[in-house]
Amino acid sequence: MQHTYAEDPGLDEELASLRADFPYFRIWSETIVGSVRYVACRVRSDVHPHTVVASDPREVRAALTAGFDESAGVTRQADLERVSDRAEDT
Repeated sequence: MQHTYAEDPGLDEELASLRADFPYFRIWSETIVGSVRYVACRVRSDVHPHTVVASDPREVRAALTAGFDESAGVTRQADLERVSDRAEDT
């Protein structure tokens, strides 16, 4: 279930930014009994952490960044190259 924040569009932008910055994770928000939570689940077995669940997208970013630094070196190198390529295109 996708949640849209009419009262704070910045959170939708943060979710889109998370998806762009962490392509090896499926990232979404869901509302359960009026409470929003953010979930990130890896799509590759060599990426860590497996799953992150938090009440704030910034907490998801922090957890993924910390886990990202501990992930396999190949994954880290591939993402650094992807980010570098994106910067060169601009």
